Parts: sequence; structure tokens; C-alpha cells
Amino acid sequence: MSEQLELVLYDIPSKDTSLKAWSPNTWVTRFALNYKGIKYRTEWIEFPDIEPVCKKIGAAPTSFKADGTTPRYTVPVIYDPNTANIVSDSWKIAEYLEKTYPDTPILFPPATRGLAAASEVALGTVTSTSLWYLCLLPTFACMNEGSVAYYRTTREARFKKKLEEVAPKGDVGEGYWKQLEVGMAKVAGWFDANEDKPFLGGDVLCYADFSLAAWILYAKIVWGENSEDWKRLATLDGGRWGRYIERFDKWTAVPKDERTMSELIFYDMQGTKPGCKSWSPNCWSARYTLNYKQLPYRTQFVPFEEIESVYKKLGVEPTSRRADGSPHYTLPVLHDPRTGATVTDSTAIADYLDRTYPDTPPVFPEGTRVLHAAFYQALLPMSEMQWYSLIVKEGLTNIAPESKAAYRASKEKFFGVKLEETAPSGERREKLWRDVENGYATLDKWFDLGGVGTPESPFIGGKRPIYADFIVAARFNCTKAVWDADSEDFRRFVGMCDGKWKKYWDQFEQYAQVN
Repeated sequence: MSEQLELVLYDIPSKDTSLKAWSPNTWVTRFALNYKGIKYRTEWIEFPDIEPVCKKIGAAPTSFKADGTTPRYTVPVIYDPNTANIVSDSWKIAEYLEKTYPDTPILFPPATRGLAAASEVALGTVTSTSLWYLCLLPTFACMNEGSVAYYRTTREARFKKKLEEVAPKGDVGEGYWKQLEVGMAKVAGWFDANEDKPFLGGDVLCYADFSLAAWILYAKIVWGENSEDWKRLATLDGGRWGRYIERFDKWTAVPKDERTMSELIFYDMQGTKPGCKSWSPNCWSARYTLNYKQLPYRTQFVPFEEIESVYKKLGVEPTSRRADGSPHYTLPVLHDPRTGATVTDSTAIADYLDRTYPDTPPVFPEGTRVLHAAFYQALLPMSEMQWYSLIVKEGLTNIAPESKAAYRASKEKFFGVKLEETAPSGERREKLWRDVENGYATLDKWFDLGGVGTPESPFIGGKRPIYADFIVAARFNCTKAVWDADSEDFRRFVGMCDGKWKKYWDQFEQYAQVN
């Protein structure tokens, strides 16, 4: 498989652009990721968007609302493009990270998982409730406008009173402070019983430390480092808690967004030849589109035998059904963390990108979607199947040994014959070649009618390529991958129509990067 891709952490942003993260629940996960050294980036979502985003990406609810039946969706949620897993809830995320990335620092030292679960309950009992009430209005004040109305409406409906009435003031507020002081003193006693080691885990961190530190950091963020409230908490128990949270400075990093939007995840079929790792024609049509639009994305290369499992992990339907009714799983697949959408099929992906990112160059100019469908439908009987028959067996040369059996079984099911029979030798093979050449000669005439290939109109789309251009160019990329560039077959293919197709294809080098 390819190098490890960044995980996506879904979190709620604050107004503070210097740190941005504030939620104690998501800080538990952020601490865990930073401590383990796992690369990730943050997808910021406002409160009203949490439920719809979770539903879109297939994240499980974490609890039920007051009626006991309506699911409640919360953050943190992580998406791991390396395994296509989506995990909700900070505890479950920690368990997932431990299992999936065993070579990183551990969160649960041997025989401590049950104790960590008990500490979660204990911390909630002695500290979290009183701290939540004391931080209520400061939390509300640090939110972005997109979350303010939602947070007020939902919380006031739960308490049946205004937030200002829920937040403790005067003697009531002081009562919460007393509860917090008693609770923190109990936690301090746990440290004393541990011979005053720096962490609840002793000399090393454990999950319980991140739970405690997340709540203390939350208070520091929403109150402000120079506030009287933070100074009061930090100096409790002889200044223990101010010193304690300082120990976590190295794990409080929030990855800075280097891009204006999150990277898309592009699932592509894995090739093995040098320079030909991306080779599927359908994947190239979509990849050309991404590169042309200059959208940031990362590739997750998938071995052929794992394509179906990726679909099932992502929770998406098969691309199509075979003649016998069995599901047909194909690549490419695109996952967009910004919207939570997962899209299959190269044409559907291009259409999605046009609609979702309208400020990028369109690949379906207005009024051309139907014409594109007609173009591809005309291309199929003219040359597509004949070309595919010539190259499909050669695809085995760009497939890893462990993938060859799955590739062979899939293609033989599609053609209904052995791979060796798809492109027979002798006259039958030459007949396929003539059909391909005649098909591209017809395509060349269409190009001439549209002035394609001239300085004024180098592409089907004129000065700029459109999706139909990417369909055609992708076939040349695939052909080069399965037939070596210096092979007689490849030279014959690009030399059709007196070399016109080679000149046409060369224009797409600027869009051929593999990210």
C-alpha cells in the first residue's frame, strides 16, 4: 500500500484563530493523535452541521437524545483514509488508534483499560459537571456565529430557561466553585497516592491524563489565560493544575491549514510499473479533472482485490450491476471530507466537482452534459470495446502478483472468455486493430469538423479542455502503462492518423501529475 495518508479529525471551531480548538471531548482525541505522532488534519464543522455531516459520512451516533430514541451525533469523529474507517466518540477513537497503529506510543498501558474507563466516570463525577456550568457562558461567547443560535436554542430547550439563567452567578456560582475545588482536591489525592508522579499513568501518559487535561485546557481556553477564573483554577492545590497542564504543551498543536480547503481523498487502482502507478483509464479521466481544477487531493492506491472492501468500509453502493445481477465495484472513488460526500464513477465525480466547486474551471460547460453522454455512447461501439479487448490481458503486467487472480477473475467474468482469448493472435487480432484505427479515424473527422487540434482550438473544448478531452486522453495513459512506450503496439496506437493523436495527447502532460 502507499504511504500513510493524513487522518481527518472533525472538530468545532472557535473565534480564536490562533488555536481554534476548544471542545474538551475533541481535545481528548487531538491529544491522542498528537501524542502518537499520527498525521492528521482538521475538518472544522459548526454545531448545526454536526448531525448532517455525520450522516453523510456514515459516522455512528454516540448516544440518544432526551426522548431515548432519537440518535445524537457528536464530535469528535475521525475518518481514516488508510483503512476507510469512520469512528465516533473519543473513547472508541482511542481504542481504534491503539489497534490500528500499534507502533505508536500507547494510550492504555497493559491491564489499565478498565481503570481508564472507571477514571472517566470518576472525573465526570468530581470535576466535569461543576466545570461545565462555570464555563457555560464563556463557551457560548467563544463560538462562531454559525453555532451561536443553534447552541442557545438547543440548550435552552433542554433546560427550559435562558442560558444566562442556567449559568451560575453569585452564591450559586460560588457553590459550583466549591464543588470544583473539592473535586480537584480529590484528583490531587490520586496523584499523591501515586507517589506524586507527573501523570495519572505515573511517569508516562495514559488515556486518563488526556481526559483530565482536556477539561483543564478547555477552561483555560474559554476563560482566557489572564482571567481571574483561570488563575483561580490553575493555583488550586498549591498550583498543581497550572503545572500539570504545562506538561501537555508539546501535544497541544493544532495543524495549521496550508490550504484553503481540505484535501479530497482519491481512490485509484494500484499499478506496479515505474511511472505507471496510476493507469486505469476511468481513474485518469477523474484525475485529469482534479488536476485541471487544481483541487487539493491525495491518492489512496488500492490493490485490485481490495476494491470491494473499500466500498463496504465507505458504505457506498456498487457502481453498477453485472448482467447476472451481482454487484460490480470499480474505481475511481472520491471522498470529500468538506461535504462528507463519497462519489463513485469517473463521470459522476467530474459532475460532482463541477457542481460543488463552481469557482474552478468547468469540465461540463453549460448545456453540454447531454452532449457528453452522447459522445461517450458513440465512442463505445466505434472503438472502445475493441481497444479494451486489445489491452485488457496486458493489464496483468501492471498488477501486483497477489492481485493477478482477482483481476483475471473479474475481467473473465466481464468478457465471458479467458483473458488470452480477448485479444487473439493472427487475423482476429488484426481485425481488432483495424476496428480501433477506423474508430479513431472517425473521431479524427469529428475533430476536424470542430477545428480541434488547431492553435485556436487545441482541445474539444476549444482553448480549454473539457471532460470529453479527458476521456480520450485517459485511454492513451492507460495504453502506455500496459504496453511499454517503446513497444510496437504502443507506437502503432499513438501513430494513428499520421501521429495526430500523439500531438493531441502530449498537451495533457500539464494535467498528468499523480498526487
